[in-house]
Amino acid sequence: MTTPDLVELSGRDRLAQLLSNVFHPFLVSLATLVLVIYLDGAPLLDAIKWTAVGFGIVILPVTLYLIFNVYRGHYSDWSISIREQRHTIYLITAVCFIILVTVFIWAGAPPVALACLYAALSTTILAGAVNRLVTKVSLHSVAMAGCAAALFWVSPPLGLFMAAAALAVGWARVRLKRHTIPQVLLGWGIAAGSVIIVFGLYL
Repeated sequence: MTTPDLVELSGRDRLAQLLSNVFHPFLVSLATLVLVIYLDGAPLLDAIKWTAVGFGIVILPVTLYLIFNVYRGHYSDWSISIREQRHTIYLITAVCFIILVTVFIWAGAPPVALACLYAALSTTILAGAVNRLVTKVSLHSVAMAGCAAALFWVSPPLGLFMAAAALAVGWARVRLKRHTIPQVLLGWGIAAGSVIIVFGLYL
């Protein structure tokens, strides 16, 4: 199933697609990492620098891998709607996060940045296991809930805003029939739980 063109969608579906695009997991994760590092006390340029390294080691390779597999027909669509096709993307993402954690430790990244990575890595492993054994997990919901929990740690108002946005994005993914309600709830629970546990133990 391919993503419907916005022109062909109803008003609510257009809103749902807009929310899905604006709060794309990659965009939300990058913006959140900058904000969390900066609001925790690092200079803005340092926050951008660490996030840029994360982009180069995780987001860029995963994006290129996704593009390659969609165009080669190995993935059904950009959302990777078929659960079995998601197994390798979780594995590759986990490997990229392990490399990034190693680089961050070696380069002396701020503790809050490492906490974000540890939470992201544990979330990726858990979501990958659920995807393989049970059902798809909404990656939009994973990103939104994880980012909301991380932001709440450094700025409760921003965390609450992101939590409200997570509800809207969860509705959007169900509205577009990309995920079921349980798949959205699983995404929220895995990501928020990982952030709360890791931040509580590490920071």
